[in-house]
Amino acid sequence: MIDANKFTSCLVKALIIIAFLQLILISIFGEKLLSIGGITTISKNNSNNNIVDGLLNHNVKKLHYEPFNHTNPYENSWCPTAQCYNSPICTPCNQRFLFIIATGRSGSTTLLRMFNQLPNVRLSGENYNAIYKASALPRLFVDNATFFMNNETISEGKYYHDTVENGPFAHNAIPLGSMACVMQHVIKHLNPPNFRNNNDETLDQTDSSIIGAKIIRIPNGKWSPQEAASFFKTHFPCSRFIINVRSKLDDQLKSMYSAFHWEDPDNITIEEKNIIIEEKMNKLQNQTQFLMELNNELGERLSRFIDMEQWKDNVKVLNDIVTWLGFKKCAFNAIFHENFDNYKHDLETQVSLGNNCKYL
Repeated sequence: MIDANKFTSCLVKALIIIAFLQLILISIFGEKLLSIGGITTISKNNSNNNIVDGLLNHNVKKLHYEPFNHTNPYENSWCPTAQCYNSPICTPCNQRFLFIIATGRSGSTTLLRMFNQLPNVRLSGENYNAIYKASALPRLFVDNATFFMNNETISEGKYYHDTVENGPFAHNAIPLGSMACVMQHVIKHLNPPNFRNNNDETLDQTDSSIIGAKIIRIPNGKWSPQEAASFFKTHFPCSRFIINVRSKLDDQLKSMYSAFHWEDPDNITIEEKNIIIEEKMNKLQNQTQFLMELNNELGERLSRFIDMEQWKDNVKVLNDIVTWLGFKKCAFNAIFHENFDNYKHDLETQVSLGNNCKYL
């Protein structure tokens, strides 16, 4: 039979030990430990822990949720410099993104297949520049700010459009960063998880994967490299970028003519044909220059610039990118050759990252 007095004594000792452990953790980690997910520590008074108060006569900090905060769950890994404007309706840094931005016929489809081999990475292919078209929505708020905003001062840096109570453009205050989730859903919905291979009746709605896309039409949008970089930093704050070009533009243009089935009009002179070729070359040069400037605007913390001519026969270039992304014990042993002979799929090359590849 259990001795009630001994049981009570053991229980009290256990509670005291737990209380001391709590105090030790708080003293070591402080508010950093308790700020995860927008939770911060406040007043040392008003503790609800009567056991601790009674036994130790020490007030424990009470947890308080801050709905507007700048918590970055990946500050020590994927996006340490991200500016996270969290609100009750959007936490834009919770999702990690990887974008491959390139020019056409520069090996971007090969890069797509290569980096999709990485664990927990899910990248989609082309989307006809859907992300640029979607970017028109947040631009509406900027271009028409006088219609969407009233004249009141926006307080505490929480909103970029304050409440408009009356009139044809009436709306509640729009939190900073909230449009990021709208843009992110475009990418998520263009390439959702593979539900067809999941046998569970209910699927977890959370997505811990690193998601993204490869896009060759970013330079075709009506924006500058600076505007494009600003858009990605604002709406995809927890992102990394691989910017890829092909330095041998003559070979690239020939590949475009072949793959895209470009044909010059009949009955034109050699001079007229040369003018058409020159116009296409100028466009390709401008696209390449755009991506070079975009890479500079994003900065080396967010972006890596590569040239197909340097990596197509040298897997080390791509393995350096893998290391920069933060993957451990991962190294490609070979490189796929996608879209060879225009659009053929490489079924012969066997690519492996090793048995111990993981992300830390």
